[in-house]
Amino acid sequence: MLKLTEETIETIVNSIVDLILSNQGKYQKNSEGGGQSGKIDNELFWESYIKRVDPHEKRYIEIVNKDLNKLSGEVFTKIEVYPDDTDKWKFDKKKWIGEFAEIEATFLVKLYKQEGQKAIDEALKLARKKKSIKAEIPISIAFDLFNPLVKEELLKQTTRFPAGLINTTEEIIRGTIATGIEAGESIDKLADRVMERLGDEANRNRAEMIARSETIYGSNAGAEMGYMQSGVVEGKQWLTSIDERSCIECELMNNRTASLGESFNIRDIDLNFDYTDGEMPVPPLHCNCRCTIIPLIIKV
Repeated sequence: MLKLTEETIETIVNSIVDLILSNQGKYQKNSEGGGQSGKIDNELFWESYIKRVDPHEKRYIEIVNKDLNKLSGEVFTKIEVYPDDTDKWKFDKKKWIGEFAEIEATFLVKLYKQEGQKAIDEALKLARKKKSIKAEIPISIAFDLFNPLVKEELLKQTTRFPAGLINTTEEIIRGTIATGIEAGESIDKLADRVMERLGDEANRNRAEMIARSETIYGSNAGAEMGYMQSGVVEGKQWLTSIDERSCIECELMNNRTASLGESFNIRDIDLNFDYTDGEMPVPPLHCNCRCTIIPLIIKV
């Protein structure tokens, strides 16, 4: 199958991100209200967060599922055309890297704008209510989607997602064929194996897992960019919803703090979901994680 270098993938993603950003305007919104103490009600904050991002996740599940089915259709066509030659049961990696990079970048730009602006508004609101802050705090600041740090983060996530998805799909095909050959199965049985692993149910499950992880990471990354742009936040705090669905690892992460742009301490966490190469700048901690971050307002 086609070998794509990191440079090729980066070139594809860069051109897509640049095109999508060129069609965007800065998002302006004023927001006021909330509590009077300058403190965050963690439970309400988390509930509001989930309510905002849940519609994004649901829409993204459908988008990813649709494209996964299209990719599967390409493989199934190859199986029909070359039923006796498993070496030709391939798909166009470069094309699909571009397809998934485009849907990811389009999705993330909207999510970054929403959560980045919400983070700025929330941070400014909290800062205005903190008596220890002497400087005049503005009512609102527009989230700058064109900030270099925002584009850098956007490129990281947009590059990581399609490359990982395509490589995993390729591994599924290879591994499924290898397992069948080892078991002495016929070519028809091998075809059935591949079609099952890339079928509707399998694709739906993958789409749900992918969309949830990308939504949680993207929304929290966008929020961190917003906190940075607010000028009134000095750090971030991990927020876990402590309920019957919470895992031990997420409970251990609850209330941990880190500087903006830095990773949370995860040395004592049993990490089986390495989304960001051993670092943990923002949630998710694992598949189906529902954690988020809250701002630590400057104390001066």
